Amino acid sequence: MAVPAGPPAGRTLIWVLEPDNKLAAYDAADFRHWETLALPPEAKGLSESIAISRQGAVLATGPFGKNISLRRFWQSDPHLGWSLVGGTDDRIPAPRGGYLITSAIPQVHFSSDPGRLFWFEDRKQILNRGDLDISVTTVFLAWTTNRHGEDVQQVAEVPYPKCACDTGACEESCPETQVWVPEAGITDFFFVTRRVQGQVGMHFQGTDLYRLQNGRWVSQKLPAPVEQFADMADHGNVFIEIVGDSGCCGWVNESDDQALLFRNGQSTVIYDERERFHNDNYDVSFFTSRARLSPDGSRFAYTLAATAPPDAEIRLSDSGTEHPEELQRIKKALSELPRVEVLSVAEPKKVVAGLPGELVDWLDGKRILIVQDQELVVLDVDSGVKALTGIKASGPLQAFVR
Repeated sequence: MAVPAGPPAGRTLIWVLEPDNKLAAYDAADFRHWETLALPPEAKGLSESIAISRQGAVLATGPFGKNISLRRFWQSDPHLGWSLVGGTDDRIPAPRGGYLITSAIPQVHFSSDPGRLFWFEDRKQILNRGDLDISVTTVFLAWTTNRHGEDVQQVAEVPYPKCACDTGACEESCPETQVWVPEAGITDFFFVTRRVQGQVGMHFQGTDLYRLQNGRWVSQKLPAPVEQFADMADHGNVFIEIVGDSGCCGWVNESDDQALLFRNGQSTVIYDERERFHNDNYDVSFFTSRARLSPDGSRFAYTLAATAPPDAEIRLSDSGTEHPEELQRIKKALSELPRVEVLSVAEPKKVVAGLPGELVDWLDGKRILIVQDQELVVLDVDSGVKALTGIKASGPLQAFVR
């Protein structure tokens, strides 16, 4: 199996995951088809776990057999073979009854060095008795290997204090790790957030920025935990955070959805749901997803979406009161979504361009790629001109720009 040759050096590719489990590569300049790569049959349906490096290598992740802790990683390199397996799942009798269960579900990401991979995992040892979790000891581990999974080089090892699983399920009361990395692979930084899933909502404990400095990975705690990274750049000095609604138990509009841009430690609100839509009284949320910075960092784009379709019946929020004018505004806004909007970092509340559809990514400094009616279209942000590509894609998760 050959790796797609790709366009000449310096050109950008649009990759599309097709329904027949193949990845097709197109030139981002003229949308010419270059080559198609067949994924292994086991990777079918794993679109959310597919990663593509800047060099055009493909990595797909899926479960290994029936064991939920083990993972198989497929690589698009004919010299290496497709498959690596990682993870841990072990159960032994505990000294005073029950079992000690050791588990680890690794994440694997590309590196800017095409010959190496990054690995991350929470290695947990859970004391379990009578189908109840009693306590857990967790160690967060990060390391790199070559593409064979060999030549291990440690990046980080962070032990968490032993935690009592008060509800009988450790994930409800004990911290876990979420790793955030650049989509195309790790250059010299990544982020790590400690969080507790809880019973009714996620609790975020803290976020660290890991940066490569003088050949060593050094961590720095951010002033406040970050819920969700949408994009990141400039060695971790710039990133976009998505703050979701805190609603639970069937309610979706209990708080204010926001997006924030962080630059060198300073934050700017770039989207505020309540300020824009004034939708306090009705149980529908307007939120941003898939926000992306332009290559030069001067602009950003996001998909604006809602929790209800245009023809949905809108109920009052938990503490809302009837407000006909507000309801009419909400229904009109729903009829225009989803929509992609582009804004300037210098004027983060002013929309400079927009188009119905869902954002894929920036193609270059002035063009963005959008899924509109299951077809990829290109919007020139400066002129407002839309160009059809003729390339089909079922959604933004099925398209990649590299």
